[in-house]
Formats: sequence, C-alpha cells, structure tokens
Amino acid sequence: MGGKRFAALLAILASRRLTPLILGWFALLYVVLAFRTDEALMALMELVRGTPLLLALLALVPLNAAARLVGEARSHLLWHRMVRGDGGEVPAGFVDEEVVLPEGDGFAAAEEWLRGAGYRVTTAPGLLAARRGISAFPARILFLLSVFSLFTGIILSFAARTTVRDALVEGEPLPPVVAAGGSVTGVSLRERPEGIVFARTLSIGVAGADGSERTFGLYPPGRLGGLFVYPRYLGVAPRIRFAAPDFRPGIDTYAILMIHPPGREDSLAIPGTPYRLVFRLAEGTGGDPYVDGSFNFVVRVEKGRDAVAELAVPSGGSVERDGYLLAVPGVKRMVAADFIRDQGVPLVWGALLLAAASAFYRLFCRLFVPRREIVMRREGGWVRACSRAEGGDRRHAGLFHETLDRLSRERMG
Repeated sequence: MGGKRFAALLAILASRRLTPLILGWFALLYVVLAFRTDEALMALMELVRGTPLLLALLALVPLNAAARLVGEARSHLLWHRMVRGDGGEVPAGFVDEEVVLPEGDGFAAAEEWLRGAGYRVTTAPGLLAARRGISAFPARILFLLSVFSLFTGIILSFAARTTVRDALVEGEPLPPVVAAGGSVTGVSLRERPEGIVFARTLSIGVAGADGSERTFGLYPPGRLGGLFVYPRYLGVAPRIRFAAPDFRPGIDTYAILMIHPPGREDSLAIPGTPYRLVFRLAEGTGGDPYVDGSFNFVVRVEKGRDAVAELAVPSGGSVERDGYLLAVPGVKRMVAADFIRDQGVPLVWGALLLAAASAFYRLFCRLFVPRREIVMRREGGWVRACSRAEGGDRRHAGLFHETLDRLSRERMG
C-alpha cells in the first residue's frame, strides 16, 4: 500500500499540470493584491518571503522540473535501448504511432524504401531502425534545467536576500556598505538613437581601492564588494549656499536630491531654522538636463508652512531676492542604488542563458534538421512498428504508412 502511495506521489510530482497550476495560483494571488496596493509585485514578494507555506508551494516548481527531467531522460534511454535491439518496452506516450503486423520474411523492402527516402537505416537480427535529422531533446534538457535554476534562484532570493539602499555620488567615496572601499569616478546618462529596448544608457564609473576601474550599467547587474548593484533612481548632489534676512551668514552644504526627471520635487530642511528648500529641475536646453548637463533649479523657500520666495538658479550661478540668497556653485550627479546580497541572482541569470540556448537549439533542429524515426522489431510471430516525429510532421507519418504497405505487400508475395 505504501509503495502505491509513493508511486502516486511521484506521478503527481512529475505531472505536466503541476507547474501551470502553481503559477496560476500565484498569478491569481497577484491579481488580488493588485486591487489592494499599487505595489502588487513587491507585496507578493513580501508575502511569499514571510509565509513558509507559500515558499514550500513555490518549491514544488523546481522539484517538478527535476522530476520531469528524470522521467523524460528515462523514456529516451528506454527508447534508444529498444532501437539498439537490447529489448525493453516502448515508453508510454513516447511514440506518435504504434502498429502490430503479422511477421513476414524480412525488412528488405522497407530498408530499401527508407534509404531511398534519405533515412539512415540500421539493421540487426529481427530489427530495423531508420532515422534522419537531429534530436531536439537536448533543448528539452536545457529548458527543464532553466526552469529548475530559475525557481531555485527565486526561492533563494526570497529566503536569504538582504538589501541596503544608498547613494553613489560622483567624486565621493563608495558607501560604507561596500566594504571593498574605492570611489565613484563619474555618472553619465546618454541617449541611444539605435536603442531598440533602452533609449538611454546609464554608466557609473567606479575606482577600486587597488586602483582598478570598472563601469556599471543597468543590466546585467554588476557586483561590487560581494554585493549586486541595482541602480534605482537618478538624482543630483548640488553644493548649496543659502541665507535669509533672519538667517545670517547662512549655510554652505551639499544636498542629496532625488529630483530626476524634471518636475519631481525633493526638499532640504535647514537644521535649527524654520526654513525648508523645495527643489525641482527645470527642463534642459536639449531636453533632459541629466543628458546635456544644464542643471537649472527652481527652488521654493518655505518658512514653516508658508512659501516666502521662489528662486530660479542655474548650476554655477546665484540669485538674491528680498533678502534671500541662494547659490549653487557646483552639481554632482548621483544614483540611488540597491546593494543586494543575493545568492539566487547567479541562478536566475544562468536560467535565462539556458532558456536562450534551449530556444536557439530547438529552433535550429525544427527548421533545418527535424528528427524522424521509425523502428520495426520482431516479437514472437508479429512485427511491432513504431513511428515518432518531433514536431508531428505529417509527411513522416505518410512515409511510415507507405513503409507498412510495402511490408504488407512483401509478406503477401
């Protein structure tokens, strides 16, 4: 009884329906969360991360991929064992057609016909095996490995991912979270007229403590000091000099402002005073100021809850009005980035590479050298004939039946 239950459990684990059912459940959960929050994906990630039962349910997906890989590899081994004449049964559901015929004098007519049709024919006592093309099964192996790698990586990310968000400011040391040390040499955003997916490209130059230089972009994520670097938001770090009629001599400081793209606002509270400066970027002369470097600031001066002045000042300039002085001697570009320690990232990117290799290999086989096989084997007083064609080619099915007709005519004399 226990053996039957275990076999049934393995059959469920290797079922083709298991993964779609699980992913369908998570898709439904995502839709429900989308009605409750604007950040449905992040909410789903947090829910899965904090619910062991959901993590266990998600873990069934890589287990299903592994079980299917073992089961399909076993079927191919059994099939090729039979093709070699080593006996064994035809794997269930593996062939397209299976026909049993009365035994004749031999396979001479079928062999000649199949060779003339371009098939490579192998014969042995009581056996004829004909094949052409290249099997796409390695693509299937790569695909199942990619599924296993992808969801294993996702589970590792859910279970052990740690994230710290900090700023990368050009000309400044790397954040303390990067224990390797070093500094940011530059941040640039450039237009890409030829870009198909991304119209702009972001570059972050980093100099290591040992003098080495590296450049980070958006994708794929780079690794710095053992942490993956994911740029999230662009901003500026202007040097600000501000004074008010009742605030002299004023302050001279750097501010970290997340005000990209133009129109977005961020503020700086002046310590020990009721003043707050609310910044936004004006449109650059060529469009995006982050691209052309024309940083022009529009600053609203607030005292308590009241707006007392609005000043416009370019980078490198100053303005004074009604006793309020604002100067921006210089501006540094900066990027808010997530520094992530995540053991699942290599598996996720490896899964994407495996999936791409699987797609290209499968497409090549299907378009140019599709696999076609016919096997005939004597069993007692009968001949068992099997046919399989990857992709279900009807021409191969017609050729298989023509081969059977020739065997029948040969048997009948």
